[in-house]
Amino acid sequence: MDATKIRDFYMINNTDSVYSKIVPVEYPMAGESPSPAKIGIVDVTSGQTKWVPAPGDPQQHYIPRIEWNSPTELFIQQLNRHQNESKILSYNSTNNNVTEVFADKDEAWIDVYTPWENSYALDFRHEIRWINSGKEFIWFSERDGWRHVYRIGKDGKTTLITKGDYDVMDIVLIDEKGKQLYFIASPTNATQKYLYRCSLDGNGKLELVTPASEKGTHGYQLAPGGKYGFPYFLECIHQTGKRMDLVATAQASE
Repeated sequence: MDATKIRDFYMINNTDSVYSKIVPVEYPMAGESPSPAKIGIVDVTSGQTKWVPAPGDPQQHYIPRIEWNSPTELFIQQLNRHQNESKILSYNSTNNNVTEVFADKDEAWIDVYTPWENSYALDFRHEIRWINSGKEFIWFSERDGWRHVYRIGKDGKTTLITKGDYDVMDIVLIDEKGKQLYFIASPTNATQKYLYRCSLDGNGKLELVTPASEKGTHGYQLAPGGKYGFPYFLECIHQTGKRMDLVATAQASE
């Protein structure tokens, strides 16, 4: 990142000593251009750096994701400065070529974070989940107005997995062997959470896994393959005025 043209914003440190100190922080205020950023690949043997020829003005784009898919392929998420256009780019370090794999646009903005169950975790990010031996990945998008799950091939082929007028809250398990996707959603009541599953190929019907009689908020840990699970259930017992009594239960089930 090149912050040489970014002006200093002065902060006051009142805690480290009796007398306060002025601390300059490079910070672009609203309306000013941010620091341009670029990606460099360093050869650990020679120490030489190869710069990724990402498209567009680096001062007008952000890079929220960088991830290796193979020893020679780097996947990059590029977000424009207005944050309403997201691109997934594939960089080949052998021939120094960059290819656009997937692009998302929205009139308002693109959410680059994924609200997993623990939003304070270190992996709180829009994770690239690889399937099909690294030939495809699972990705969230709100391109149809709802937050759904897509499978995207490195060739650009995009398949909608979850379908319907609801938001997918979280992915619990990707069962490639059983060709099933397990996820948390609540199509009829946004204040509740249930476990659903559907086919990974986008065909078939949405199936409710949580017992229909257990109304409330559910969380799950599923074993590989999805045969066994450990559910967490928060059930509303009764409400009196502003008081809400809740009962939480946890059990292993098949």
